[in-house]
Parts: sequence; structure tokens; C-alpha cells
Amino acid sequence: MAHNPAQGVYFYDYHAPEHELRNALIRGLQSPRKYLALPFNHSDGARARFAQMLLGSEYYLPHSELSLLRQHLPMLAAELPHGAVLFELGINNPAMLAELCSALQPGVYVPVDGRRDALYEAALAARQLWPGIEIHATCQDFCNIRQLPSQVSSHLKRIGFYSGAGLESMPPQRLQQLFDNTRSLLGADGVLLLGMDLSKDAAELRQIYQDAAGHFADLNYQQLRDTNLQLDAGFVPERFIYGLVVEAEANCLHMGLFSTMDQMFQVAGHSISLRHKEWLNTGSLYQYRPDELLELARSAGFMPRHFWTDPEQRYGLFVLE
Repeated sequence: MAHNPAQGVYFYDYHAPEHELRNALIRGLQSPRKYLALPFNHSDGARARFAQMLLGSEYYLPHSELSLLRQHLPMLAAELPHGAVLFELGINNPAMLAELCSALQPGVYVPVDGRRDALYEAALAARQLWPGIEIHATCQDFCNIRQLPSQVSSHLKRIGFYSGAGLESMPPQRLQQLFDNTRSLLGADGVLLLGMDLSKDAAELRQIYQDAAGHFADLNYQQLRDTNLQLDAGFVPERFIYGLVVEAEANCLHMGLFSTMDQMFQVAGHSISLRHKEWLNTGSLYQYRPDELLELARSAGFMPRHFWTDPEQRYGLFVLE
């Protein structure tokens, strides 16, 4: 545990050691269908690019989810307990967190994320906004929380909060793991507020993830640079081109990079080869309808209290209990 007395933030690092992340990267690159297991601690460059993308008018999600939350915040403030422990599962949209904390006035804030730097920065920012809230920033996989700080009260009501565009990156098995783990985390009387990008057709997905400004392409190239920096890899981003692959049978879209040549490079002492036009998967987007998501939630013991969407029905906000 690390404690910053000046800032009043407790930080707990329960995350996997670096050698495990490096081994995961090598396994992905040696797989018959190569994929990039990204480092959790994204660099300042990646976070800056992501922030720039969120400000772009083309990418609707941050604006849609914030507008939807504001629309229903009075009802949430009336129904949900104040002074509770608020678990933020993944650091995604600071504006949504600000709205939620102002309305619910939690007694304890527990952000959980595997990206150490982003987590610590979010905790310090929260301290500036709400100096009276107890903050316990916990670095670990929020889909599989294995340990909680003993200082987090077990007597207060618990609220879980997840927003952003991350759930659709999870295949059904991992999403079920998230629901099972969160049910155990929040207890029988806890409430989960969950925002999710809703199912879209292939044409709309391509329009979003092949944006004219090239933000998603830039993020993919930045992921290669981050992997080089943090996990001793030898990617040359200029030898790749960004693209999308649709897997209709699995109702899934894959983001990734095509190799523009036959190439070989080193990753932590391992030789990795890629053929010309070979595909390197950097992320998958599984498309879930609301009824499919609720089926997984019910399997974990959650029941729906509310479900709202934006006017275009591109984004959904679920209240599960």
C-alpha cells in the first residue's frame, strides 16, 4: 500500500507483475491467430490520444452517456443510497463520475483499474474535487477483483459504476466473469450502474472505428509504441496499416494492424515473425443486444431496475440490483 498524506489518497497495487504481462504478450504473438496483449499501464502518449479522440465530434459515446446520465440523475439520486462505497470499475469518463459523486455524495470512493498511472491520476483528481471522500485506489483487473483494502468498510451500502466503451471488448465468458465478480463485490443489496455501447450493424461500426480523423488508427500505432517502451518489444509501427475485420458468425468486429511486409523482430528475447498482410488483432468488439446483456446479468443474480437509451438507441444505461 502507498499513501500520499498530502493528498489523502491510499493506493494499493494488487496487479500482476511485469513478467506475467510480458509472458502474456509473447503468448499472443506466438498464437496461430496473433493478438496483442496490451500493457495495462498506458503511456502518457496513449492517454493523450484517447483524450483527444473523446473530444472529437465524430465519436458519440462520451457525449451520449453523459447526456443520458444527466437526464436520469434526479431519479438515481432519489433511489440510490447516499454515503455509500462507490466502486468505479475501470477509469473511463471523469465527467460522468463527477456528476454521479455530486448527486450521491459517497462516503468512500474505490476506483479499480489495472493501469497504475491512470488510476493514481484519477484518484488525485477526485481528491481535489471531493476533499471529504475517503479514497482507496486499487490497481487490479476489475473483472476479477481478488483483494480489497481492509480499510474499505463492509457495513456501508455498495454501488458499482461502469461507463465507457469497454464492455463490448469482452467475449461472453469474460463479461459473465465481470457480472459474477461484481455481484460478490457489491453484496446482495448492492446496486450496479452500468453503461454500454449497444449492438450496431457492420456499416455503422466501420464508420465509427475508421473515423475520418484517424483517432482509432493512431491509438493502435500508439499501442505498439507503448508495448515497445514497457515490455521490451521491437515493433516498427511504420510497417503496419490499421484495418477492421468483421466476423459475422460471432457478431464481432476486430480492430487491428496488417503487416505491410514480411518482417521479424524481437520481444523480450523471443523472435516473432509476421508475413506480408498477416493480421495482428489489437482488440475485438462484441455486439450485445440489451436482452443478451441482461441474460448474463441475471445469471449472476442481478435483476434490472431501470434501462434507458439515447434517442438513437446507440448507448444504454442499466441499473441492476
